[in-house]
Amino acid sequence: MRRRFSFVDSMSKKSQLILLVVIGLVMGTVFVFGVSYWSGDVERSECVQSYPIYESHKLVRDGATVKEIIIYFSNEEQMTIDSVLISDELISGIEELDNNSKIIVLRHPNSDTITEMIANGNVILDFDVTMNKLTKERNGFMIVGCFMYLFAIVSAIALFKKK
Repeated sequence: MRRRFSFVDSMSKKSQLILLVVIGLVMGTVFVFGVSYWSGDVERSECVQSYPIYESHKLVRDGATVKEIIIYFSNEEQMTIDSVLISDELISGIEELDNNSKIIVLRHPNSDTITEMIANGNVILDFDVTMNKLTKERNGFMIVGCFMYLFAIVSAIALFKKK
């Protein structure tokens, strides 16, 4: 049986361990610090407020599941709502919007994630609900990040034992 050649197979065990340490540190940093920045807790007053005019939307599906919602506006760039925030109530609220509806949108200052949407006095996406969902998602990513740091530490220990 022929073995397929790969980049990692050609590396020494020491080089492989160094690569694992670097990957663990980089991924851990992205998951712990990056996600904390992009979806960190903010107050309503810190959010960026805008008044886009609704034009249309698109539901991006993966089978029956809606993975994201892209909302198009006539006076602003399109905005995307990520899967962690999508609910049946949100989808129906967006589908009930009339063309040229003026919407009040609050966006997270670090990521432009929509944190609140209000149209015609109706709350389509609630700020407090959004922040709770983002906190849960962020906590999950932070756990993954801690495992990546642990992975880097274990690889570093194995590297030092290799010497």
